[in-house]
Amino acid sequence: MTTEQQIAEGKTKVILASDKPNLVLIRSKDQITAGDGVKKDQIGNKGIYANKTTSNVFTFLNVCGIETHFVKPVDDRAFLAKSCDMIPLEVVARRFAFGSYLKRYRGTPEKHLFGPPLIEFFLKDDANHDPFMEPFLILEEKITSRNKKTITKEHLERMETQCRLIFEILERAWATQDVTLVDLKIEFGFDDKGNLILSDVIDNDSWRIWPHGEKAQMKDKQVYRNLEKVTQEALSAIEANYRDVALATEQFLKPVDGKAIILLGSKSDEKFIEPMVQTLVKYEIPADVVVCSAHKTTAKLLTLLSSLEGLGHPLVFIAVAGRSNGLGPVTDGNTSFPVINCPPLSEKFSGQEVLSSMYLPSGLSCVTILDPQSAALAAAKMLAISSPVLWGKLRVMRSNW
Repeated sequence: MTTEQQIAEGKTKVILASDKPNLVLIRSKDQITAGDGVKKDQIGNKGIYANKTTSNVFTFLNVCGIETHFVKPVDDRAFLAKSCDMIPLEVVARRFAFGSYLKRYRGTPEKHLFGPPLIEFFLKDDANHDPFMEPFLILEEKITSRNKKTITKEHLERMETQCRLIFEILERAWATQDVTLVDLKIEFGFDDKGNLILSDVIDNDSWRIWPHGEKAQMKDKQVYRNLEKVTQEALSAIEANYRDVALATEQFLKPVDGKAIILLGSKSDEKFIEPMVQTLVKYEIPADVVVCSAHKTTAKLLTLLSSLEGLGHPLVFIAVAGRSNGLGPVTDGNTSFPVINCPPLSEKFSGQEVLSSMYLPSGLSCVTILDPQSAALAAAKMLAISSPVLWGKLRVMRSNW
């Protein structure tokens, strides 16, 4: 790229013009800084690892349903993004009290837990050390975007809601790897249609992460901030941390590791499960449909359950059987995986057949959900425990209620 194509440059990235309308290239630098840029060093392949982490995280958030400016990576150090009218605010989500919060609120114990995550705003102003700003002060001072769009109360509320949502999705993704997300710093901008969307980058400079919940094992930029003496050995160790984080964020994008097994007591129930199947497809949950009566083909059912137990993947069974529903309880008594009863009820029995799904022998634990779509959502939540993508999609769905 030539210097004429450069739009802007920050401490750790460069914004470059693109040959595509309303799009820009964001290129990560190898520089690491602290103390508003007073402390700075070059770290080997930091730009490559930062770009990889941002690309992984933004792709993950896009798949979950979060609107961002990210389009796609273009090479090892750059990605293509929507050109945004940036808002000069850093929005910080905190699960635990740490960093500048402890300096502002002395006496607060380190790792004080915030539930829900605390959201704070900081004005991007290096000369004044990015001061903390209460929302009312942002409105009073009429803070504007780069293109002079005044930030309103509605904009602040939207940023707060989105920041908390993004934090919780990333928090869950890290938790599946036994890593605690302590806090997160993000930025927003307006796209060419005026929509307020997540912008800038989310890389290893953007958060505090503690493997196994141990501060001593931190792998983020705080390691550099804490250095009393910068040595090549220390910088190499930090580069290794950034590489490890880039690799770890690739795991956020793994498909659902598991499936739903829909057991039908009769082939005549296929119409009933259509909304169930559609919901599972919507959330990209693998599903098998098997016709297998607990009363008429008991041996087939038990053989099936025995074979599925050995697959090594999480499973959720959804038993669809009317009249006397032995399918769900028999399945539950012969598997360690969760079972959901979803019996189709008939007018003939005035709905009384549901009792066979609800009154169970001791030691059984299958639950009963009458709506097929809701049964599929329940299965999705069970499988989401080990799937960051699925958990994120369900969290975004809930945020849109």
